Amino acid sequence: MNNTIVYAGYDSLEIMQLFKVGVDGSNLTQLTYHGPDLSRRFFSQQFNPTNNDLVYVTMQEDSIYRDIWLVNNLDFTNPTQLTHSDSIDASPSWSNDGKYIVFTRYEDRFRGFDNPTIWIMNADGTNQHKLLDNGLNPDLWSAN
Repeated sequence: MNNTIVYAGYDSLEIMQLFKVGVDGSNLTQLTYHGPDLSRRFFSQQFNPTNNDLVYVTMQEDSIYRDIWLVNNLDFTNPTQLTHSDSIDASPSWSNDGKYIVFTRYEDRFRGFDNPTIWIMNADGTNQHKLLDNGLNPDLWSAN
């Protein structure tokens, strides 16, 4: 998938969707088709380095919470919600072997983005656990 870019953009009805395009600008394809009643916002799309799986963060328009979702082979007909929390889950990043996903969780909904923690889970969303508290430092990690 290294020749494909996935990005969030607005369709002709001004509803946020996910699209893919080749790095040369060819083969523009809309991946999601949410209607106005299911309008979502998408963030932080990341490909698994070993296959065509994609994780992304989404939230409903009327919610402050964000969760991490997974699709296999860019097939959005059956996405899997990996996190289910009353918090903001953000910035998913794959391990080099594609077996784990590390992410940021803002656990204190009243403090917003002021209290980040680092979490890890298996690629299927199981075994979620906190790795560390990060205090007030907004620079959590750098993906290499």
